[in-house]
Amino acid sequence: MKKFWSVIAAGALISSVFTVGTSQAATEVPASPNIVDPKGDANGINDAIVVALGKDNVTPADASSIGDILAVWFSNDAQKISAHVQVELPPPGGNGVAYNVLASPGEGPKAANAVGCLRFFLILPGSNPGGGTFQGKPMAKLLDRCNTGGTIYDAPDAEFVIEELADKTGLITLTASRELSPLLADGAKLTSPTATTHSPAVGQTTGPKESWIISGTPTIDNTKPGTDYTISSGGGAPAGPPVVVEEPKEEPPVKNGCKKGKGKKKGCNKGNGPKGPKAGCDTLKTGNLGAEATTLTVTDAATAEAPVDLPVKLDMSLADLDLEGVLPAPFDPTQQLLNIQVDSAAADAGLYLSFSFPQRRDYDMFLRHSDDSEAASSHGFNTAIETPFNNTKTNHAGQSTASSESIVGLRTSDCGGYTLEVNNWLGEGGNMVVKAWLGESVNDPRPVGEVPFEG
Repeated sequence: MKKFWSVIAAGALISSVFTVGTSQAATEVPASPNIVDPKGDANGINDAIVVALGKDNVTPADASSIGDILAVWFSNDAQKISAHVQVELPPPGGNGVAYNVLASPGEGPKAANAVGCLRFFLILPGSNPGGGTFQGKPMAKLLDRCNTGGTIYDAPDAEFVIEELADKTGLITLTASRELSPLLADGAKLTSPTATTHSPAVGQTTGPKESWIISGTPTIDNTKPGTDYTISSGGGAPAGPPVVVEEPKEEPPVKNGCKKGKGKKKGCNKGNGPKGPKAGCDTLKTGNLGAEATTLTVTDAATAEAPVDLPVKLDMSLADLDLEGVLPAPFDPTQQLLNIQVDSAAADAGLYLSFSFPQRRDYDMFLRHSDDSEAASSHGFNTAIETPFNNTKTNHAGQSTASSESIVGLRTSDCGGYTLEVNNWLGEGGNMVVKAWLGESVNDPRPVGEVPFEG
């Protein structure tokens, strides 16, 4: 028996792009779903951030039937891909619920995502008037965060179907075109899938993007990583952008620590990878913060088109939520420190840093002088940003968005540098990168010892 969304006034709630139909719908749970999750662990306190963390927090409380994930699996034909989510009871309900299925962690030309490049997303409104629950229009999307980029707001639309299966459990099926991503080609694998449901708050339904407030809300249920899914062929590969694999280039011989060839300043070609300070630069002087931190060098070869990756490892933090004593979680911001030294052929160069992360987290970046005073910063409240927050008195030489923090062209003398401080206030953390390069000087650093504006 199918229980379609149309039975609850879909005409008033669903725009024409949100199609409800039988396409790609599944009526039986496969013997071996890609994800299997325990029944009865949807408690509203699994995690207090939106994204699946690749783990399953099981507690005896079960506060939501329509948000209790039981199984997740995929299916495809020549043109489309579907993610199927079985839940304890079919939605909708009194409170709104958002469903996420994520897969294929990795890199891409737009961004890197440690949780999953592919994100199937559905948000459904609740029927309870008032009470803070989401009551906007449904939204179904498929976003390739690594190759296409963007956010769920502007991602391509997907179709969705809601069913009631023979055992009275619910099934939500999200279906989208395989042409949306090169990760959906014939023979490709959707790796390490995870899933989550969360409870979105009430949102506005006016303006060009419809402002759903979905950050910092309780996760209802989450899952451990599941098994990989291989996309079967069926009429040809989708017409996604090609994936170009470059042949490795033969490295020139190395002599006395320098590659042969026409050298730049100090007699060596400057590679575009991070490395320790060169013999031509004195050891970078740091303050107490950077005393034990690794020092990496950024050279002229690091450009906006070919930046270097500075490794950052951060533990998870829920510090922004101020729930200490309510949940057993880390409520202090976690931190990574790294020294950056500029080695340029010019007397000075503009230092650029870009730190990207999943939308609606909250990370901060600071650059510190040798006395630990602030040289530059980028520390907007990412969870509340709708438009870029540019260089201001509080964000000196910085630019904040909902999913990034950046330092823009900070004038730095040759062999000079700073201690980079990266703080995690709300996010899953993990192995991350700050991209760095040299370019035009746009902003001067704050004077050494100056107290930042706090107004």
